[in-house]
Amino acid sequence: MSVIKDPCMVLEGNSKKVTFVKFNSVVDNLVATAANDGSVMCFDTQVGKSFLRTDCKEMCQSLEWDFFGNALCGVFKDKAIRIVDPRHQAVALETLNSHKGNKAAKAVWLANRNQPTDSGTYITST
Repeated sequence: MSVIKDPCMVLEGNSKKVTFVKFNSVVDNLVATAANDGSVMCFDTQVGKSFLRTDCKEMCQSLEWDFFGNALCGVFKDKAIRIVDPRHQAVALETLNSHKGNKAAKAVWLANRNQPTDSGTYITST
């Protein structure tokens, strides 16, 4: 077994510590990051460039791609749940005060077993 010591690629753009790195399970060479500066970024790893930077104002506590790889759901320190649409390069939906209290929140996309075409249209958070 060999040990890799040199990076194949360095993705630049986040100004503070990256807390989440999520690869898209549907689209090849697409990765999303969330950093402590409140930014959510999407990178094309084939060319090593970012094509999306969205300022979500607060640190991300949870970040997940939907089942189709179309959107990102994030829960942030200000208790907001935000849906980021990389195609429109903006926050598509935002809900404030999702949970009370100081503990970190998490959110995941849900699949509807009876209608697979609706998979990814429901979110649950805790």
